[in-house]
This record gives sequence, structure tokens and C-alpha cells, in this order.
Amino acid sequence: MNAPVQDARVYDAIIIGGALSGAATAFLLLREQPKLRVLILEKSAAFTRRVGEATVEVSGYFLTRVLGLTQHLNEAHLVKQGMRFWFFNERTKSLADCSEIDFKRLVDILNWIQVNPSSNLYPRQLPIAGMDSKWLEKRKGILTDLVAAIVAIRGEISSNDRDFFKCCGLKAPPALMRMRVLDQALRSRLGGLGDITAPIEEIAALDLPASYILVVENLDDKHLVRPIVEKQTV
Repeated sequence: MNAPVQDARVYDAIIIGGALSGAATAFLLLREQPKLRVLILEKSAAFTRRVGEATVEVSGYFLTRVLGLTQHLNEAHLVKQGMRFWFFNERTKSLADCSEIDFKRLVDILNWIQVNPSSNLYPRQLPIAGMDSKWLEKRKGILTDLVAAIVAIRGEISSNDRDFFKCCGLKAPPALMRMRVLDQALRSRLGGLGDITAPIEEIAALDLPASYILVVENLDDKHLVRPIVEKQTV
């Protein structure tokens, strides 16, 4: 049997258990009263994954709005299906004042895609208030899954293709190819340019009578190849 720990120090608050509830309690106490002497009694050195297994609106509000963990949760934790995000500003005083505009934006996009399943627009062209390409880029996966699920529920014919642009009827940006022209004579045909990035179709249409084409795996290899004069090489 372990001998009891002798601690003669005096504490203003002793918290039994250092998991989410205990740690949050200590955090809030010290935030309000930084000079308090708080002791947390916890037997475990580390915790298993528990936070988020049953996260609902109230606890989501507590983790983000009260504890201020929004950025940490977004950057260091997986976003769970069904977890709702509540947004606030200086005018919000309670959960009832916060909005779910991010969720509403997702619903607006889904509704628009259902009405316009083959718009062939670029994402930046979507006439949806508050939607921007950076926001959409982070949610391509969930949008693709939701659109596919809606199509399946309707009983419409759909392929198993999970390509975001095909599934949502949007126009994909052109596939770009980067090419470095090593032959000085060939560069003169391109106005002296030696490093070009353009759509594959446009590069294929260039009139470049190259004798050799070297395909490299990564960008560093491409830069290691030095220009030449004797051979016509791309």
C-alpha cells in the first residue's frame, strides 16, 4: 500500500479529477481569480480520446465560446460528423444569440446544386451569398458525399465517381503543366521564356520541334537540369 502524500501547503480549491470537467473548472477559476491556489488531484498521466464522442450544441458552445478552444479544435482535432458550430461576435451574450451561419451556408449550396445540377460554373461564380472559394475548398469532401447521398435518395442514376466537380456539376480548373525549355533556340520561339506553366492543351499546341523531352518526378529535379545550346531539348 502506498504511503499517503504529505502536503502542508494550503489551497483555495481542490479539484478531484483532471479530465475535461476538472481541467475546465480549474481553468475558469484561475481565469476569474488568477491568484487562487488550485490543486488538481488526478491519478492518470494521460487520457484516452474522449472529447467529442458525445459533443452536442451546449458542450460545443462551452468548448469554443467559453473555453476559447475554437482554433485549437479546428487545427488539432478531427471535425466529427454532426458537430455543429456556433458563431459569435461582440453582440452575443448567450448560446441563443449565436448563429449557425456556416451550417446554413452549407445548406444553401446544397439547395442551389439540386436546382442547378449541371451549371458548369467555376466555384467562384456560384451566386450564393457569403460563399467563397477558400471556404468551399475545405468542404469539398462533405459536399460531394452529401450531394451523392441526395441523388441516391431521389433514386436518380448516379455513378460511383466521387470527383467533386463532376458530382456537383461544376467546372474544374484547367489541368496545368509546368515545362522548362532548356534549348536557347527553342526559347526564342517563346519570346525568351524558359519556364512555363500553362494548361496542358495549350502546351501541346506549341510549335516546338524538340529532339528530346525529359520528364522529371519533382520540381527540384527540374531545376537541377542546366540549359543547353547544342541540342533542341524540352
